[in-house]
Amino acid sequence: EGDRKYNIYFKTVKNKQIVSSDIQGDPKIFKIKVNLEYELFNNDEKILEDTIIKQISYNSIDDKYELSQYENNILKNLSKNISDEILFSIKLLENDN
Repeated sequence: EGDRKYNIYFKTVKNKQIVSSDIQGDPKIFKIKVNLEYELFNNDEKILEDTIIKQISYNSIDDKYELSQYENNILKNLSKNISDEILFSIKLLENDN
């Protein structure tokens, strides 16, 4: 069985919002939401179209650098989960054929 080649086109939107604040108005809880829409093509034929949405809420950290590093880590983990889901859906397609 030969290797199959696919083209994937995707659009991602990342949204960060404040879920709750303290009495002074400082953020206490944030939520990051990643929305990925993708299309998978094989020989210029669209074989899959899907949307994956991942979100996570987390507590604020006073140290802005530490908060930024923590958010980068969250995004890496969400991205890994999304890529795993895409690979799994491709594997399912291949098993159906």
